[in-house]
Parts: sequence; C-alpha cells; structure tokens
Amino acid sequence: MIIILTALTKDGEIFIPAQYSRDSLKYLRQSDYRCAECREAVTLKVGSIKIPHFAHQPNSVCAQSFSEHESEDHLNGKIQLYNFLQSKKVSCNLEPFILKISQRPDILVHDNHLNVAIEYQCSKISASIVRKRNTGYLQAQIKTLWILKSPHPLDFPPKQIGIMKLSSFQTELFFNSINGKVLITYCPQTKSFSYISNLLHLYTNHFIVKINRLPITLQTWPLAIVKRINEHEFQTYLKLYQMKRMNRLKSLYLYNRKGIQSSFLQVCYKWRIDPTNLPLFIGVPSRRADAFDEHACEWQVQWIEFLQTNFLKLDTISDQHYYHFLLLHRWKEPSRFTIRIEALKAYTELLKECGDIGKPLLSTSTFNIPKMHRLLYDHFLAKGAEN
Repeated sequence: MIIILTALTKDGEIFIPAQYSRDSLKYLRQSDYRCAECREAVTLKVGSIKIPHFAHQPNSVCAQSFSEHESEDHLNGKIQLYNFLQSKKVSCNLEPFILKISQRPDILVHDNHLNVAIEYQCSKISASIVRKRNTGYLQAQIKTLWILKSPHPLDFPPKQIGIMKLSSFQTELFFNSINGKVLITYCPQTKSFSYISNLLHLYTNHFIVKINRLPITLQTWPLAIVKRINEHEFQTYLKLYQMKRMNRLKSLYLYNRKGIQSSFLQVCYKWRIDPTNLPLFIGVPSRRADAFDEHACEWQVQWIEFLQTNFLKLDTISDQHYYHFLLLHRWKEPSRFTIRIEALKAYTELLKECGDIGKPLLSTSTFNIPKMHRLLYDHFLAKGAEN
C-alpha cells in the first residue's frame, strides 16, 4: 500500500494527520479527504503502529506516481524535517507533485526566490536514479538537497575524527559546500543531524572523516555549514593516515597472495628495500588520490619507478608520460582516466615543491617532509578536501 502524508479537506486546505494526536484523528476519520494531485477520495488511516496517513483506493492510477514504499523511518523523518522547517517559518510543501517533471520530492522549500527539493533517502538507490532526479529538478530550476538516514552508530568512527567506510551510494550524495564535500544525514529516533565531511582517501571506499552532530533543536535554515578542519585536527588526520599507511605496507608484504607477480613487491625487490621502509614521500595523501582504488603507496611507488626507469626529471614530464604510465599499468577505465591524470599531476607538483627538480627522481631522493605536510594541509583546505 502506498502511504500519503497529506490530503485536501472539503474546504481545499492541506491536512497533515501526523501533526495531530491519534485521539483527535479518530474523530476526524469520518471527514471527506481528497488527494491533492488527482482529487480522488482517500482514506485516513489511524493505527497504533504506523504513522497516521492517507491511502488511495486499491489500483488507483494516482498512487502509482509515488515512487516507492516507504519505511516508518522515512515517514517519520520527513515529517520531522517538515515540522522543523515550519517552526523556522520557512515556506514549504510536503510531498508536492511537480507536474512539469513528474517528480515528487519529500519536501519542496520556497526560499527567497530559490526552490529547494529535499530528498530524505532511507534506502539505497542506484546512482543513475540519483542523477535522473537531480537532472529533473535542475530542468525545473530547483536545487536538490539530499539527506540520508543516519548510518547505524557502529558504522561511525568512535571519535569525531576517524576512519569510515563509505558506500558508492553514500559518496554519490556528497555535495560541495563552501568548505568542501559534505554528506548530511538525519536520524528520526535521536532527532539529530550528522555531518560527514573533510574526506581524506585511504584506499577503496575507506576514508578518514570528521563527524559533526547537531540536534534538530539547534539546526538552522539554511542548514548549518560545517567548518574546515584546523591545523591541529589535520595533525590527527596525518597520524591516522600514517598508521594506516604502515598497516597497508605490512599487509602488502606479509599477506601478499600474488607472490613475485605482485607489481608492488617487484619494485621493492628491484630497489632492494623493505616495503615497510619506503621513503615518506611515497604513499602521501595528495589531491584526487581517490581516483585510484589502491592505497596511494601502491600507485605512487609505480609512478616513481616509471620516472626512474625512464630517467625523467620532474620538470620534464609531459602529458604523454601520464597517458603512457596509466596504459602500462592498466589503469585506463574511460570514466576515471582524466581524474587519474589529475591525481598524478597533483602528486608530481607536490614532489616538485619539496624536492630537487633538477635531478633524476630516485627512490633514494631526499624531500622536505615537513614542507610537504604543510602543503598537503594547504591543498586540503584550498580544494575542499577533494580526495
């Protein structure tokens, strides 16, 4: 059954049953209600478990325009968000149908000539559906704000800054704020927002993140913006990153299943170096490192080896070298080719800033690591934590 949270009274006014007590609604069930979209009669449902709502008659054509069966969390969450906006005197509609694009946002905000569609998403949907909805709203000159249901508490890091595994679905819904990429989530049980921000890529779908929590009673509209991390917090990031870097190096060495076929170990053997003793300028969190699934130490060691083998100085690298390197190592997926070149260029520029560009790059080259860390912090802020 499709659940609808609003309907029209016989006087044409919007009626939201979730804003009334169940006892009051028992007396209101006998009134006539109509669907705001199709004007068909709908029935007010007041049970002891589900949130009070309306329902179309079975097989109603209109009911098919509601895209998905909604969980109790979804229903409670968007009601709470709607009530929050109402308390802030924000002009908004609950579950309006936008005929022009045949889409129904959970909430549509009308704010200073700017329309914002709020999508409170509790279930996973494909990236293609996310993009399709965003495109539709864009065509109607409506900005989209995605708010996810907050993950389980155990999925968050134990401290404010920590390591978190993010699904491709979650990373698809990050948006660019003035302080970098942010994902906003909301929990209807605790009535609080969680901001996941300041991403620093480790490997695959693991990131170092900062978590900020805000009760709905302290939230504002427009929604509060999280601050960029300060230098002290970035030192915490670096310590975590260096710990995970060492863990990754040990894992590549001790738990390697490819044996001599491991391209990473082949380079280490060639250099006659213990993998855990790789110089600190290899495996650094440079910008766009998330273009690679591998940890930075894995693709950066291959890049250094490529430059060393071809006797390339840092100031002689051309676009052709980047292309050839990616093709050589089969990092050539069309959808990620461009951002991988950007990652290689960012890492190379970092090396230029901290080393001697007039000499061939070797695994034994010396670099100004403190300066590298300062630059990483500057880049982290300037680019809004792109990686």
